[in-house]
Amino acid sequence: MDIRGSLSYRLFYFIPSFVILGVWATYMVLADRFFLFQQHWTLSLTMVFGSFIAGATSEGGGAVAFPVFTKVLSIPPNIARTFALAIQTVGMGAASLVIWNYRVPVVRKAILFSSTGGAAGIIFGTFYVAPHMIPAYSKIAFTIITLAFGFVLVLENRHKDATQRFDDIRYTNHLHTAVLLMGVGFIGGIFTSIVGTGLDFLTFSLLVLYFNVSEKVATPTSVVLMAINSAVGFALHHFALDTFVGATMDYWLVCVPIVIFGAPLGAFVCAGISRERIVAMLIFLILVEFVSTLLIVKFDGFSQIMAPTLFLARVGIFYLLHRARTAKLARSNL
Repeated sequence: MDIRGSLSYRLFYFIPSFVILGVWATYMVLADRFFLFQQHWTLSLTMVFGSFIAGATSEGGGAVAFPVFTKVLSIPPNIARTFALAIQTVGMGAASLVIWNYRVPVVRKAILFSSTGGAAGIIFGTFYVAPHMIPAYSKIAFTIITLAFGFVLVLENRHKDATQRFDDIRYTNHLHTAVLLMGVGFIGGIFTSIVGTGLDFLTFSLLVLYFNVSEKVATPTSVVLMAINSAVGFALHHFALDTFVGATMDYWLVCVPIVIFGAPLGAFVCAGISRERIVAMLIFLILVEFVSTLLIVKFDGFSQIMAPTLFLARVGIFYLLHRARTAKLARSNL
C-alpha cells in the first residue's frame, strides 16, 4: 500500500490548517465574534469558491473576491483589495505548504526572482499608485488583467501540440531569465497593490508564453508566488498603513476557516487533473468576470478609450512573447 495515497497521509499535510483553525477559534471565542457569521455569511459563501479557485488555478482568491465584493456586494475596491491580500496570505499560504510538502513541481527560479520583483512592486504601488486610483477604474483594471490573461490561455491551446511543454525553465541565459522574472514581478506587484491580484497572472503568462512551461507546473508556481506577494501587501496594510481594521478585519474573520481548507484542497485537485481542465476552468471564470463588468460597471469617456487600448497593448505584448518563444524553440530544434 502506497502511504502517499492514504487518507491519513494526506490529512498530515493539513496540520498547518488545523493549527490556524485552533488559533482562529480561540480568538473568536475570547472576543465573542461568532455573531459575524450571521452578518457576513455571503462573504463566507463567496470564499468557498474563491479559496478552491485560489489553490487549483493561477488565479488568487482575490480573483473571485474582488469582483464579487465590488460588483455584487457593493464593497469599496480598497477594502476588497486589502481583504484579498489578507485572505490570500492565509489561504494561499496554506495551499503553498501543501504544494511544498506534497512535492508538487514548481519553477523555483520564478518563485525566487518574481517574488523579489513583486515585493518591490507592491511596496511602490501601495504608496504611489493605488491611492490615486478611482474605484471604477480599479474594477476595469481587474477586468483588463483577467481578459488579457484569457487571451494567453486561448493562444496557447489552439493546437494539440501545445501539450508538449517543459516542467522548468530551459534553454535560456540565467541573467536574462532573472531580469525578465523580476521585471514582470515588479509590474505584477503594482497590479496587486491596486486590485489584490496580478503577480500570479503575469508570471504565469511569462512562464507559459515565453519559457514554454506547462500550465500544470506554472499553476502551483503562481499559487506560491501569490501567497508571498499577498503576505508582503498584507504586512504593509496591517503594520504601516493600519488599514486592516473594522469591516475589513470582520470580513477576514468569517472567511479564514473556509480558505485554510479550501485552498489546500484546490491544490490537491490541481495536482491530480489534466492541464486542459485547468485551462477550461480559467477561461470560464474569466468570461463570467468580463460579462459582469460590462453589465454592472459604468464606463466614462476616458475608460471607454483606455480600457480597450490597455487590453490591446497587453495582448500585443503577450503575442510578442509567444512569437519570441516559438522562434527560440525553432533555433533549438525542439
